[in-house]
Amino acid sequence: MSVKPLLLCVLVVMVAPCLRAFEKKATPEQLAFFDEQVFPILKEHCFGCHGEDDKMKGDLRLTSREGLLHGGALGSSYNAEAPEESLLLAMVSYKDSEHEMPPKAKLADDKIAVLKKWIEMGALYNPEKEIRGPLVQRGRHVQPEDFEYWAYRPVTASTEDSIDTLIDQRLQNAEIPANGRASRGTLIRRAYYNLIGLPPTPSEVDQFVNDSRAFPVVWEELISELLARPQYGEKWARHWLDLVRYAETNGFERDNPKPEIWRYRDYVINAFNADKPYDQFIIEQLAGDEIDHPTMESIAATGFFRLMQWDDEPADRKQHTYDVLADNVAITTETFLGSTVGCARCHDHKADPFTQKDYYSLMAFLHGVTSYATQGTMRAWASPEELTAFEAEKEKKVQRLQREIETVEVQLKAYLSERGRLNASETPNSKTFVEDARATPATWEYTFKRPTQDWKDVGYRNKSWFKGQGGFGRGAPNSKVTSEWKSSDIWMRTSFGLKVLPETLALEIYHDEDVEVYLNGVEIFKATGYVTDYQNFLLDQRALDALQTGRNVLAVHCHQTAGGQFIDLALRTSPQKAGNLNEAIRRGGKKLVEEIQSELGSDLIGERARLTKEVHDTRRSSTGVQLNAVQEHPNVAPLHVHLRGSAHVLGDPVEPAFPGVLTGSFEPTTAQIQPGFATESSSGRRRALAEWIASPDNPLTARVMVNRIWQHHFGRGIVKSASDFGELGEVPTHPELLDWLASEFVKRDWSIKEMHKLLMTSDAFLRSSAPNDAAQYKDPTNNLFWRVDMRRLTAEEIRDSILKVSGSLNPKIGGPWVYIPLPEEVLATSSRPGANWPVTKGEEAFRRSIYVHVKRSLRVPMLVDHDQADTDGHCAVRFSTTVPTQALAMLNSEFVNSQAKRFAQRCRENGADLQAQLKFGMELATQRAVTPEGIEKLEAMSETLMKDAGLKPEEAFERVALLILNLNEFVYLD
Repeated sequence: MSVKPLLLCVLVVMVAPCLRAFEKKATPEQLAFFDEQVFPILKEHCFGCHGEDDKMKGDLRLTSREGLLHGGALGSSYNAEAPEESLLLAMVSYKDSEHEMPPKAKLADDKIAVLKKWIEMGALYNPEKEIRGPLVQRGRHVQPEDFEYWAYRPVTASTEDSIDTLIDQRLQNAEIPANGRASRGTLIRRAYYNLIGLPPTPSEVDQFVNDSRAFPVVWEELISELLARPQYGEKWARHWLDLVRYAETNGFERDNPKPEIWRYRDYVINAFNADKPYDQFIIEQLAGDEIDHPTMESIAATGFFRLMQWDDEPADRKQHTYDVLADNVAITTETFLGSTVGCARCHDHKADPFTQKDYYSLMAFLHGVTSYATQGTMRAWASPEELTAFEAEKEKKVQRLQREIETVEVQLKAYLSERGRLNASETPNSKTFVEDARATPATWEYTFKRPTQDWKDVGYRNKSWFKGQGGFGRGAPNSKVTSEWKSSDIWMRTSFGLKVLPETLALEIYHDEDVEVYLNGVEIFKATGYVTDYQNFLLDQRALDALQTGRNVLAVHCHQTAGGQFIDLALRTSPQKAGNLNEAIRRGGKKLVEEIQSELGSDLIGERARLTKEVHDTRRSSTGVQLNAVQEHPNVAPLHVHLRGSAHVLGDPVEPAFPGVLTGSFEPTTAQIQPGFATESSSGRRRALAEWIASPDNPLTARVMVNRIWQHHFGRGIVKSASDFGELGEVPTHPELLDWLASEFVKRDWSIKEMHKLLMTSDAFLRSSAPNDAAQYKDPTNNLFWRVDMRRLTAEEIRDSILKVSGSLNPKIGGPWVYIPLPEEVLATSSRPGANWPVTKGEEAFRRSIYVHVKRSLRVPMLVDHDQADTDGHCAVRFSTTVPTQALAMLNSEFVNSQAKRFAQRCRENGADLQAQLKFGMELATQRAVTPEGIEKLEAMSETLMKDAGLKPEEAFERVALLILNLNEFVYLD
């Protein structure tokens, strides 16, 4: 079937139900009801915004039945199958901020009742009073011409092409003369910075420049040698970390560190050094836990999903959960596919063939990935045998410590009971809604399998849950254990009724280890660690606001990592008196500690606290390497389209599917989750997504990556908008070259190092950056690559180069981040001044910039001044600015001045007199031979500083060293 007939059939199928509904005729009674009661309401409150052609808010027309059925941006306003669920009624309900129409004020109840009756009658209009008009056609659909767009066509390339044939042909056609080859001295510096981000030493330059062998032999040997250095991975990992908005803290007010996230950074460094095939690199980051044989590296790679900002106090927790998912969708698609599908979160993409359905079908692959740092995101990596032995030994120790605690508690309880310090009676007039296991326990529904995310809500039902009476687990003092609990997690629900809402509410709880308590879906209590007795808490207004007359649901999730688990709780109108050991000790304070120490000759309270902490630390301990990795709920509720991007306004349900335009289809292509993809703790969806992205058949993946590699060698990509290959981005200046490179990338087994060699051995890369008037006139922006553009070193390259020439650079590879010294004025800008920045001492502070702690709210000024990537979002291309703060930082900062002193000392150690010292320093910093005239100028400057400023010789030389570090030659690359 041809495309046009197919589309026509689809339209007929879609429109037919609406036409049938529209053709219904009103009875005289219905016409009268509309004319007398409905029409006045619509005219007064609705037509002003949803009737006039130039005021169609939300693309919705309500002046005709056709407009009502067609609907606006949120879909049809009438639901023929379930009239009571019609969008029009929901919008006038004022049930939340998303449903407030008309916006000025809620309609009177009698008017809402009229509209409800009208909708239930079929929402019929009087044709004589209808005002027909154009309807806004909703939705972006894939069109036949979309498949012909350059980025969505299959990659094709001629075997006869090469980089230089494709570039030189364009230059010849434009009659633009290309620059000749740059000098060997220029090329070695270019190669060092482009591949390892550090300058060559003078001896390395001399050896390369004076090598008598043929240039291609010497050049290819140099490239191979640099690619084999571990510093190569550090340089190219930095480019990748910009794309995935790598940072080591959570952002927002607290901005706490992400534990062990530096292992993701090391994974990226190691992947580049090992020349890990790019398709495998993709799969491990998106689904390293779902591959056939996960490794420590592949698990660390899934830290990709832990890099976003986390708001631990969002105003709207549900919305923020999807904000985080949306962030991961954006990073995944922009980084790997060069596509801004995030535009389709709230509406169909305005330029590219990506619909909201496409967007949420992509999000469905990630639905279930946890947003926050939970216990499951920290994974220990060790062999099964090591883990088994470790857990057995840990359990032995816990049991021994618990016996010691029980011995101490027996003595404490005896002492306190004799003196009337323990009293288990309740506060008079306290009313209990949910009883704990020390009396007549409440009946709970419970499960050990992770439920869907709505498990805590009032309306949740699941017949597979067990029923039992609390508490659950090993037991507690004076409690009755009725149900066994040996798994890592338990989810519990019980309900109670209320006729009158209480003025206060208290929770009494005994838990192990981490616990969350919800009342009618609202979190009212959360704690970490485990306790050894019941504890009382007077709940805040949030808990009281969650109560409702009628049925209420109390839901509990408790987590534990090792044996001895127990959970039990009660809900009352007010807390008990000091009826447990913890409360009695708390009330006794220091005086009680001193009293027991004096009378019994032993610090029983301190000993109990020490033993309790040791139990806690033992349970938390783990063997092997700790990894901050992806965590996914394998069973998640279906995902729906979010109308206008709101998690509270749901549209049609979606399944994991790939955008149709990238699979040759007019509709999203449903993903096939292979049986071997899922694991006990994940759905397998991410692996399906990863393998589709990493497929040679994907039209975008190879194109996007070779464009990025080209960008970092030539200063800009063949597609300048490196992360937007869509209609709103730039078109490729050399589309045939882009396709040829993408084809070669796949042929060469996705080897990034092979692409470096291919690009760097081309005549295009070897050209000089010298001015060329004839070419400059015809192609001032160098779109045709007639030369290599000069560039300023990146922020990290500048700092690392200063450390290198001063002799301070610590070459250590990998490991935890370091905290370099920062000015007091900068530290004072932190949300918690002085916190979370413990300065690293000694040579560790002089490691490469990629190892400097990346704190979102506290940036290193020198790096920021020189255009370091913003860590809050995806950065495909860094700015390259020239601003006064850069010069001020290079001249006045404590870091550069202290390194200038080290640089000066290094020069003094390598030269017998001032001229020799200056010659050594200039050659070290500029990697070229220095002229006698240049030495004379620097020597004259030193003399002037001593004569006019009264500086001592060593002080003057330090100022000269500072000047050398500020030369354009030092910070710019030809």
